[in-house]
Amino acid sequence: SAVDILRSDGKKVGLIKLRSYIPFPDTDFKEWAEKVDTFAVIDRSICPGKGGPVFNKLRSTLYNVEERPDILQFHAGLGGKEVRIGDLYNVGEKALKVAQGGTVESLVEWV
Repeated sequence: SAVDILRSDGKKVGLIKLRSYIPFPDTDFKEWAEKVDTFAVIDRSICPGKGGPVFNKLRSTLYNVEERPDILQFHAGLGGKEVRIGDLYNVGEKALKVAQGGTVESLVEWV
């Protein structure tokens, strides 16, 4: 997987596979937010004008967290489009760049 490749390259990354949207694991994400610098959310659906549902839920969950990590929004696999390992590797690279002090280039990125 892309995470394994990034780790083999010496990068400190992880993966959270969301198994339940309702109820959303608010408490878990608040705990993880204390340990990470950046979340890269990959949504496979969009809400026109609002962005991805998981991104929006995570952003609202972490709104009151004092040391809130950056949250990056990516859309991938829309319309059945295949998402390749290289695409996910690039998402990881962009998240690491922001975590190391880079700026968020765009509110939404399409993979």
